[in-house]
Amino acid sequence: MDYRAAFQISAAGMTVEKARLDVTSVNLANMHTTRGADGSLFQPLRVVAQQGASAFAQTYGAMVLAGPSITGVEEAPVDPRMVYEPGNPQADDSGFVAYPGVDQVAEMVNLVTAVRAYEANVVAMNATRTIAALASPGSAEPAAAAGPLASAAPEQAAGKGFGELVTQGLEGLNHDLVATQGDLQALALGDAGNLHQVMMRLEETRLAFQLAVQVRNRLVEAYQDVMRMQV
Repeated sequence: MDYRAAFQISAAGMTVEKARLDVTSVNLANMHTTRGADGSLFQPLRVVAQQGASAFAQTYGAMVLAGPSITGVEEAPVDPRMVYEPGNPQADDSGFVAYPGVDQVAEMVNLVTAVRAYEANVVAMNATRTIAALASPGSAEPAAAAGPLASAAPEQAAGKGFGELVTQGLEGLNHDLVATQGDLQALALGDAGNLHQVMMRLEETRLAFQLAVQVRNRLVEAYQDVMRMQV
């Protein structure tokens, strides 16, 4: 059973809500700015997102789901706020100053809803992680939940010994751990391109490591059973 799609959907939702938080911060930061040197006035921004494509694949009898995606950031068509400040250098002949038409109340409501939606996506990702962790020890398809040890498909495993398959899986896990460490270093330096993709890779690597530990525990138990057998 493959849980990566659920992680990707949650990560897509987190990306959208993070963009909403960023845009709201920009709007609030420019709330009291005046016209620039070119005479333009800041226009409030809004995130435009579209739903993910969903389709039912009858050939495979499975539902194909996808998370939302950001199509762009647009300027909101709102009029400026006119504030009476006759002493302001930016005031017009009537003593009014034009400020961006940012609705502080609406922006704060958007901020709260974005934070709550982000938290909900995090909860969904953690729930998927828990389910995958519970399924991996005794599942008939444990490797599909967290990858490297599942890299050898049945047709690929033909002709390979058990030791070689385990070695191959551990090498893949080690590669993922090294890559994850690099992602964490890039995140600490501020060079990570997408925080949510890094989080998703961390979860996948953690699940793969848990699966490897479960396999190791089962091998140790099998060895102990063999040693206790009376010849």
